[in-house]
Amino acid sequence: MFDSGQSVQRILPRFFEKETSPPDPPLPKGCNTGAESERHVRAMTLDLEPASSADVLVIRDLAERIWYACYPGMISVDQIRYMIEWMYAPHKLASEIERGVHYWIARSGHHPAGYLAWELLPGSPAHPVAHLHKLYLLPEWHGAGHGQHLLAQFLAQAAAAGAHTAELRVNRANTRALKAYRRAGFDLAGSVVTEIGAGFVMDDFILQRALTQSGTTGTASG
Repeated sequence: MFDSGQSVQRILPRFFEKETSPPDPPLPKGCNTGAESERHVRAMTLDLEPASSADVLVIRDLAERIWYACYPGMISVDQIRYMIEWMYAPHKLASEIERGVHYWIARSGHHPAGYLAWELLPGSPAHPVAHLHKLYLLPEWHGAGHGQHLLAQFLAQAAAAGAHTAELRVNRANTRALKAYRRAGFDLAGSVVTEIGAGFVMDDFILQRALTQSGTTGTASG
C-alpha cells in the first residue's frame, strides 16, 4: 500500500529537512569505519566497470559480505539470509542483466569493492523513470565519499539515457541513507510495504528526484 509523500513526511520530518553539513555516503548504517581507515580510503579511487553474466558470483560475494555487515539491526539475520538467496541467486542476476538491468562493479585495481544496478522502467515514453535497484560498497570503503560518487554516476547515466526522473527505495530504518539521499536532491514520494515470502516484508520509503536530459542532473536541494 502506498502513502502520500506528505503523510510520510509528517512521520519523519527530520530526514527531509534542509541540511548544510557535508553529505554522508548513501549506505546502510552500522558500517562505520575508524578515522584512520577513512583517511586511507579517501585517498584511493574506485573505477566502475560494466558487469556481465560472467560477474554474477562476484556480485553475490559482495552482497553477502556487505549485507551481513550492514543490515543487522534493520532487519533480522534470517531475513538477510532469505533476501540474499532471493535477490542474488546467480541465475536471477544473470536474468536481470539479460533483460537490460545495468549492473556495474566498483573496483580498486583488480579488487571488487561494491556494485550498483539500475534500469529504465516501462511506462510513459514522455516521462521515463530510472529506478536504482542496488548501490552498495564494502564497509571499508564507507565514509570517504565513494558512495556519493557511485550515486552521481547512476544519475549521470540515467539522465544520458533519457530518464526524466530517478527513483529508489530505502528501508525506513536506514536513517543514514535517507539523510544522504535527501542531501543528493531526492524527495519523499511515498512508502510501500512489500511481502516477499516466508513471512518477511520490505518496509521502504520511495524517493525521487528530477533529471535533465543533458547527461547531468538537475539542481539538488538541501
